[in-house]
Amino acid sequence: MSLKVLIVEDDEALLKNLQRFLELEGFDADAATNGLHALERIQGNTIGYDVIITDLNMPQMGGMQLVRVLQSSSKTKGIPIIVLTAFGQRQNLLTALRAGVKDLIEKPWNAEDLMLSIRRVVSQKDSVSILENNYASKLYENLLEITSSGAAPSVLFFRFSFSGKVKALAASRRSEILSTIEASLKEVFPNSKWVFDSSDFTVVVLDTEDVLGEVKGGHKSKLILLRARIVKIFLTLAPEHPLVVFAPLVTAVYIDKSLLVSHLNSDKEEVVERIEAILDRLRFANGKVFAYTEASVPLPSLRLDMPSLINRAIEDGGSEFSIAWQPQINLEDGSVHGAEALARWNSPTLGFVNPERFISAAEDWGLIDNLGRLLRGIAMKEFVSMQTLETALPRMSFNVSPFELIDPSFGKSLIEHVNSYEIPLEVVTAEITESASVLESEEGLQNLKILLDSGMGLAVDDFGSGYTSLGALSEQPLTELKIDRSYITNIVGNKKLLAVVSNMVHLAKDIDAISVVEGIEDKEQLDIVQQLGCDCGQGYYWSKPIPAEDFSIQLQSPNPFHQ
Repeated sequence: MSLKVLIVEDDEALLKNLQRFLELEGFDADAATNGLHALERIQGNTIGYDVIITDLNMPQMGGMQLVRVLQSSSKTKGIPIIVLTAFGQRQNLLTALRAGVKDLIEKPWNAEDLMLSIRRVVSQKDSVSILENNYASKLYENLLEITSSGAAPSVLFFRFSFSGKVKALAASRRSEILSTIEASLKEVFPNSKWVFDSSDFTVVVLDTEDVLGEVKGGHKSKLILLRARIVKIFLTLAPEHPLVVFAPLVTAVYIDKSLLVSHLNSDKEEVVERIEAILDRLRFANGKVFAYTEASVPLPSLRLDMPSLINRAIEDGGSEFSIAWQPQINLEDGSVHGAEALARWNSPTLGFVNPERFISAAEDWGLIDNLGRLLRGIAMKEFVSMQTLETALPRMSFNVSPFELIDPSFGKSLIEHVNSYEIPLEVVTAEITESASVLESEEGLQNLKILLDSGMGLAVDDFGSGYTSLGALSEQPLTELKIDRSYITNIVGNKKLLAVVSNMVHLAKDIDAISVVEGIEDKEQLDIVQQLGCDCGQGYYWSKPIPAEDFSIQLQSPNPFHQ
């Protein structure tokens, strides 16, 4: 009997494409254009649905409301729900997960990811876990033992899948087969450990020497070679059987050490759950090779790690987050104009995370409001401390996400937050990443006007990297233009870049704004921007972003940040 699927999507073209695709894959697929329509379908269906795929933003009743209604009823609570949506949209996907959503698929949808997701969430109801309890415990104990000695293993999974009558043959010769596989593994991994599943043809190699580390660069030749050798082992054990019949499908999954070792301080259940999420690929992978590294984490269950960790860090009080300060220098006399407060995150699980990555994740998952307020609170507390020094920091700037400005109450809330630290609004600048969607939106404009009227400075950050129209820019209440570092990196000897930056500087003057050039790293670049008449500079030429304690020491020197 085919699985019954309900697709809930208000985009009719996308709805039809999904329905046709699933029907061609053998599913019984129904369609609904919003949450209310979906509830009618569910109530009128006596058989019931095996899985529901829904968008979030829809008229009359959106996906989140539909999820809540389904989760509130004992009759529908057990139906697995997959959210199909764009991660770049302003939607609280974390809330969706907490409400009971089982998986997330990104638009534009990918056929393989969609099929894997359906199989994954449906199999959760009935199928046996890949990692049986004893096997999971044994694997966890081995991982713990290795890491406690200071080593950090990469992990390699092999799963052997047989078809037809060969299943019984393989089972009858299991001991001999595993013994032969082990001999092969000893040649390739002489100093590593491996764990065999007691009930299945699955082996996990704990590779402390990272023999297969070459896959980090996208090369899988060793992985494929080892898989081929293991196939030959099976063939030699039963030469009377044709190749196409006996040769197993061998699926290999390589996991870079950074993706698992960071979780080993967690409870065993969390570690096993993470391994399970990765091994879901083994169920339906049909002999493919997968490699997971920090730069390539395609599984939804792994994509969820960063936002959930951000949320947990915020709820725990924000001790994992800190601020690094980078000076902004007046190019006319070399004095300190101010400093930008830059976010830093040292996660116990992930280590130091690139700010672009965790800020972007916070924006995508609706966490940026709480995170932004937390980071600005840390920055303002440190700024107040620097006002007690003999040489005080003249002014501070901090970043404001475009998504925060969409909230109509943001401007007033930010002013109240600054006032709570008794910081004069005139010495504070809010930096907004260049975004036409904000600078031209009614809510964004209103918030900018409220902030400017309060006396706070407003800067467009990374100017030239976005898509703000000059017409829209000329009408905005801005006090600074921060010229993106990409224009400065190769400006020496480049007449075109020189002309572009010159025009930006003149534009700043025309709208009565200060020009701040980012990314200055050497004297040659400094000389050029000074000749162009830029007002301020920021970059490694003076200082990398540093903690407040180090910044304060520099600030008290006779010639702060002088080069």
